[in-house]
Amino acid sequence: MLRMKLLVHGLLVLCGAVRLEAQLPTARQSSVNTWSARSAGGMALMGTFTVVPDTISGAVTGTWALNRTDGSMVAQGDWSAAKSSHGWTGSWRSVVSGSNHEYTGTWSASTSLRRTASLPQLFLKQSAEQIVVGGWRSRGNRGAWSIRIGA
Repeated sequence: MLRMKLLVHGLLVLCGAVRLEAQLPTARQSSVNTWSARSAGGMALMGTFTVVPDTISGAVTGTWALNRTDGSMVAQGDWSAAKSSHGWTGSWRSVVSGSNHEYTGTWSASTSLRRTASLPQLFLKQSAEQIVVGGWRSRGNRGAWSIRIGA
């Protein structure tokens, strides 16, 4: 049980949960979008995600899945992330489906996009062209993450 909690907590590298009251227009919701994360302690995680950009607020939301190496799903949920107006840092939230517990944290990204570019541009333009990498922090834990938008 502790290992599952650690896996789910590590997953939250990039994921955050806010259930959407209304569906936003979807730019690229595809099960071939992939993410991976590694904690500072070496725990490796991977899965898939969808992206729904909010062009008004500049935030992104979506769904995530934590997968085993054989591709079978371990956990799933919703996520959201927002970007600081000062550069490639921001906050994220996540919840596992069927749970009321919310996880939160901060993120940073390494990208060639302008500091003033929007978060949807990171997800829908930059990560479609190359793997985007960054770092995450939550509750005293930290690690690295990467995302790739599939074709």
